[in-house]
Formats: sequence, structure tokens, C-alpha cells
Amino acid sequence: MFRKYALVFVGLVAGSILVSDVIQAYLSYRDKNQSVLSSAQDSAAAAASTIEQFMTEATAQLEGVVQYGTGPKAQLEGYSAAGKTGTAQKVDPATGAYSKTKYVASFAGFAPVHDPAVTIVVILD
Repeated sequence: MFRKYALVFVGLVAGSILVSDVIQAYLSYRDKNQSVLSSAQDSAAAAASTIEQFMTEATAQLEGVVQYGTGPKAQLEGYSAAGKTGTAQKVDPATGAYSKTKYVASFAGFAPVHDPAVTIVVILD
């Protein structure tokens, strides 16, 4: 899981995405209330024209997580930073249900925002 998580962020930071005609891309755009504005399924090659727009918006949202949201401790003096925090409940092996006390916490981010030099993924289990 760690490797996939890191690869997604490295792709975002590099401004690139792995594209193949075999891969299908499902894109949806939501407004601030999380209502779906539009959605489309297309081949990844055909969807590539919208990827730059998506990456610009995603980067702005990730920067907002650090500036105004759940990741303010990732702010760096003199640098802009962007990232995503996460919390997931763990399964209790004794009951097979989600634990109410055991979690996995994560943060993935990069800095500086507009010319990234570092990407980091931290997962606390």
C-alpha cells in the first residue's frame, strides 16, 4: 500500500500520469458541496487533455489542506507545502469488526508546491 500511495503523489508532483490505451479513466468533477457536476468514462489517452486541469485543481486543494485544513503542522517556514491527511479504522481480529480505538493515520505531501523538490509519505500504524 505504501508504494502505491507514494507513486500517486510522485505522479502528481511530477505533473505526469502513466497513460495506456488499455486503461480506462473515470473522471468526475464536483462542486464545493460535493455534488457531481459531470462525469465521463473514456480511454486514458483521450482523457489526457483534462489531466492538466485536474492536476492544477488537485494541487490547489492539497495546498488548502496544509494552509486551512487538517494538515497545518506540515507548513514550512519559507516554503509552500501541499498534502493529504488520512485516518482509517483498523479491523479488530478478535471480532472481525472495525475497532473503535485502533487506527492508521497517514500524511502524504510535497514542497514547494509550484516547484516540488521533496515528496513525503508517513503512515503510522
